[in-house]
Amino acid sequence: NLVAGTIEGHLAYFVELGEVDVSELLSTAKQDSIKAVISKHGTEVHKAIMENVPAGTSYGEVRIMLASLKKNQLV
Repeated sequence: NLVAGTIEGHLAYFVELGEVDVSELLSTAKQDSIKAVISKHGTEVHKAIMENVPAGTSYGEVRIMLASLKKNQLV
């Protein structure tokens, strides 16, 4: 059985490869809110990111956004 976190991890992998567009998975508003937190807190400490993203944002969504930024060499 695949749980949501596993599926999100696979999706993040394919986002980083460029095979899935982040816009298909996250709304522009969600992307912007996560990027703002990453800009402020960096990418190294995921706990700091998770403590500062809006309520309802999953760790998988953060991983997907990080994968997109990495693909675009923005982190």
